[in-house]
Amino acid sequence: MKKTDPNFQRRLDQLAASMQPYRQAMIEGLLDSCRIASVKDTAQPDAPYGEKTRAALIHFLSLADELGFRTCNLDHKAGYVEWGEGERLIAVLCHLDVVPGGEGWQHDPFQPKVTNQAISGRGTIDDKGPAIASLFAMKALADSGFKPKARLRLIVGLDEESGMACMQHYARVAELPTAGFAADADFP
Repeated sequence: MKKTDPNFQRRLDQLAASMQPYRQAMIEGLLDSCRIASVKDTAQPDAPYGEKTRAALIHFLSLADELGFRTCNLDHKAGYVEWGEGERLIAVLCHLDVVPGGEGWQHDPFQPKVTNQAISGRGTIDDKGPAIASLFAMKALADSGFKPKARLRLIVGLDEESGMACMQHYARVAELPTAGFAADADFP
């Protein structure tokens, strides 16, 4: 779908309408995720990037489990959600770690607020929002009866903001995708 297509807005409106049944669950999932201050911290056993990044991964994978997907925790450094069958693997890459709250917030950045049809809080755009949106897009496709011709894998890392060690670990211990894209920041 390209913005230059004369039917772009109509198609975009149709897509938004098709996601309406998932709207409240998406909002709640994002709010819960953004309440976890998943800033890299001191390594702990079973939490190589800190307890909060581990909590963010567990929350995300638990949500995916509840939605009926296969999940995998890769040593609390990364994880993935998978759906579909086949040899080919198509990936969406996201991350659940965030930078510190910083200055300029009108409220606690880890207590997200819903205002004027928007959600403000650390991670809503980079990158918990895209991760949640990608997860529920997979759910909508699955619920519609769509049968992918490959496995679809939503990969989430926990160290994107400070070095990408999470993806280096993923590449060492998990299957590399045939193709994919990064749903990061305002991409979706």
